[in-house]
Amino acid sequence: MPQSVPSSHAGSKTNTLTRRTESRREWLAALLLCLLVSAVAALPFFYIGEDRAVGCCGGEVPITHDAWMHFNQMQAFACGLAAGRVYPRWDEATYGGYGAPALSFYPPGAYYLTSFWYLVTRDWQRVWLLTWWTMLFASGLALYAYARELLGHRAALFAMTMYVVMPYHLLNQYQRGALAEQLSFVWMPLCLLFAERLGAQAAWPADRAAGAAATAADATARRPGCLRSQVCGLALCYGAFLFSHPPTAYQFTLVFGVFIAGLALWRGQWRALALLAAALLFGAMLAGAYFIPAFLEQALIHANDISETWPYHTTYVFDFQQTRFNHFDPFTVRLDFLWACNAVALLLAARVLFRWSPAFRQSLRLTKQNDAANALWLAAGVFASFLMTRYSAPLGRLIPKLEIGVFAWRMLGLTSLVVALLAGLCAQAALQEAGKAQRLALAAVAWLLLVGALGVSFWKVVWPVVRSEAFRANPAHYNFATLPVQVPRDAPPMPEAQFANAGAGEIEVFVWQPEFRRLRVRANRAEQLQLRTSDFPGWTAWLDGCAVPITRGPLGNITLVVPAGTHELVLDFRATPIRRAANWLTLASCGAWLALVIHSFKQRSVHGTVGQTV
Repeated sequence: MPQSVPSSHAGSKTNTLTRRTESRREWLAALLLCLLVSAVAALPFFYIGEDRAVGCCGGEVPITHDAWMHFNQMQAFACGLAAGRVYPRWDEATYGGYGAPALSFYPPGAYYLTSFWYLVTRDWQRVWLLTWWTMLFASGLALYAYARELLGHRAALFAMTMYVVMPYHLLNQYQRGALAEQLSFVWMPLCLLFAERLGAQAAWPADRAAGAAATAADATARRPGCLRSQVCGLALCYGAFLFSHPPTAYQFTLVFGVFIAGLALWRGQWRALALLAAALLFGAMLAGAYFIPAFLEQALIHANDISETWPYHTTYVFDFQQTRFNHFDPFTVRLDFLWACNAVALLLAARVLFRWSPAFRQSLRLTKQNDAANALWLAAGVFASFLMTRYSAPLGRLIPKLEIGVFAWRMLGLTSLVVALLAGLCAQAALQEAGKAQRLALAAVAWLLLVGALGVSFWKVVWPVVRSEAFRANPAHYNFATLPVQVPRDAPPMPEAQFANAGAGEIEVFVWQPEFRRLRVRANRAEQLQLRTSDFPGWTAWLDGCAVPITRGPLGNITLVVPAGTHELVLDFRATPIRRAANWLTLASCGAWLALVIHSFKQRSVHGTVGQTV
């Protein structure tokens, strides 16, 4: 005889289905709006430059600060992938064809994305367009995912729109061409999302012991396996952050991490603090294949070139006392203006929220039961703004490795995130407050922030590059900081391989891939063979199947002695012990991460099935 389903269970199931349907609709709306906003923000960039030789009127991609470097390196990375290397580290085309380990020291995250689009389109100009658009679109969705945890649907959409059009966000594309840093805008909201979920769920046993009431959403979020899911999510996003742009990842950890850790310590949430630290360490292990060799082998390249060219403590905003750079340069003045705009927007939003939103005032009290996200945003925004000024120098000199951020004003990315979230909070408060005057004031400020961001983005970011010189590929450009330390700044042209003395024999090149070369050499007598390849740890040579020692030529290139006769020479760029250990660390971490995800999924599925049966 069939058993009847309890009405409470049927009602709960109906409510769950309704919530899922509503969530899908909200995400579809966010997806469509983000596609539209990111397209409007990103695509004009590809048509506002002009070829000066042709003249009026636009239709070209304008040149940006880092465009040549990224365009060359993303092509080199794709060539390495096509040659069968999972993580290509050698750029064979740079430095006049002598090559350099540029891809071992520059974060490769963005280049996996460009290589994917090249696989799809086989057109580097389209790759350029699709990559910038994809990153802007993904950053908007990431912000929506985080904001939706704390705000309503419409307020989260508002914050998402604000984040996409923030001036510094677009400055990275329109003027700086900072491809890797632009990808960091995707990971910042996602790291906050998983960090806050992890902190809340890890603190649940203490909350329950204190008698805190649990809602149905709490019970669902704290099912077995859910805590592991948040650890895995934070580890993956933080690892991807390090793999994409370590300078911004470090600044983000310094600013937001300090306040998250401090809040956990104040509340006595030791379990949450331990799990957060473990997740960040897990993420660093996932990125170990890049992160560890880049850190430990930096003495092998001209790594100090960047810090010597742009010393960190001379890049503060409004620093008229420094004499190293012309502080009245238009780009520097522009950065000062963006800092001022972000600071004013942050303080204006905080002041209005404090005046008109009781919920915001309550969140700033930092009781042990309060959701402290709003206080975290405000504190992080003020702290990041302070660290960009010269008044922070005494503190900054005490912070280990602060100089890896290269530019103090790079923290504009952090304040842009905070301003977007506070704008969304203003929109949320305008929809919820009971008083008409409060709603009008909050709505006015929210729209003022959005319109102001759009206006500043057009005036200070887009307009200055309208009809500027069109981008043209420059294969001769190279990044001196990533060249082996022994090579000179410039090297003369040279064929792929040659004998030290002309007429000493013949050389036939069969394979010349980025990290693998195979040649046939016919030497009339024992002779030195010179290769157009910079010597760097990892290069190994085999002559007729036997390993032979590599010597270093006057240009820092690979040379070796070839005996008389016909020989087959193989050159292979292999992992050093440091790189090999880092590669295995990443592989092992990926395996552990996958196992944790599968285990968490199974636990949550079993728990859900048991709940439905009961």
